[in-house]
Amino acid sequence: MSSSRVSVKARAAFGRSMPITIAALTSLTAGVLGLVACAFVAVIVLQGTEYTTPLIGPILLSTSGKNFVLGTVAIVLSILHIIVGFMLWRSTSQGGTVGIVLAAVDIVIYSIALFAPMVVYVVLPLLFVGTIMAIAIIFGWDTLR
Repeated sequence: MSSSRVSVKARAAFGRSMPITIAALTSLTAGVLGLVACAFVAVIVLQGTEYTTPLIGPILLSTSGKNFVLGTVAIVLSILHIIVGFMLWRSTSQGGTVGIVLAAVDIVIYSIALFAPMVVYVVLPLLFVGTIMAIAIIFGWDTLR
């Protein structure tokens, strides 16, 4: 009985359940950090030092010819994460639906990317974000309106 009281109090204080809050913050953080990372890579590429940069150089060399497509996908996914984060922050059921689909897309894309040896250390945190987001939305699904 006390756990339901805590749940009601938490929902009243935040305007959303704790799992949805976690999903929203995870999605917003992933989106903002994704855009920051894309901007960082763009600056390095524009300076012409992309292949000599320790962390990014090997990745860009291993994906040469596909960098524009990969960058575009990263930007689109980051923007979608921000939009879904705001939708989940408002506790909309559309945000939950789009969030589950986006988390599934994240998991599939990043699972496939695990087979590229140069990007494993970049992909693992992103795979974790998709998984956490999906689990949090599933646990908080009943609180979406």
